[in-house]
Amino acid sequence: MCTIEEVCLCQAGWTGSTCSQDLDECLDSPCEHHCINTVGSFYCNCSEHSRLSENGLSCDEIDYCETSEVFCGSNYACISHVEGHTCVCGMGFQEKNGDCLDINECEIYGKSLCEDICINSIGSYECQCNDSKYLGENHRSCINKCDDILNEHSFCNYDGKLSCLPGFKGDFCADDVNECEDGSHKCHHLCINLHGSYMCECRKGFQLMQRSLRAINTGCEGDVTVFYTLKNYFL
Repeated sequence: MCTIEEVCLCQAGWTGSTCSQDLDECLDSPCEHHCINTVGSFYCNCSEHSRLSENGLSCDEIDYCETSEVFCGSNYACISHVEGHTCVCGMGFQEKNGDCLDINECEIYGKSLCEDICINSIGSYECQCNDSKYLGENHRSCINKCDDILNEHSFCNYDGKLSCLPGFKGDFCADDVNECEDGSHKCHHLCINLHGSYMCECRKGFQLMQRSLRAINTGCEGDVTVFYTLKNYFL
């Protein structure tokens, strides 16, 4: 096609003042592997063990495992490579006497796989937890159900159940124990309830008996007030 200025605009694949010369597109290396120039055009070829992609320029490695002729059999895995394919035992299996047999991961690795319970299956395994726990996001460790409701007034005991610290009660250990009402206090004279604890007082004319720091001072012999705290309880 020529413009008003009598300059020719060549179609793709042609060049020169009159567009009569073939343009060698391969000089610009448009192909990933091999470029073949033709009159007015070009095409790409791929090296062995690869095939031309849909864009006609790049090459994809041939996956021999995807071809219908390949069947490795159950418990096997197919590995594709430049020379074809190879059948090997799949994950969770091991070769023995020409067969791929299941690996019992639970017997071999035990606690390194699962924190509580390991259940073997064909070619794999599964971790489970005891009744008081549930499986974590990594599908291996177990989380104590008690941990989800644990608070400052409670602790998780050896079997994973919630237990209350002294001075608290209830399903979530949020209720105060009134030791003065239930008679569990050890005061000789007067008992005053506190949140999570209680304190002892002596009647007028008496004072708290002096004992060692590790004793529970509840007796009265003078005129003084003493607090019966959790700290003293554990000492």
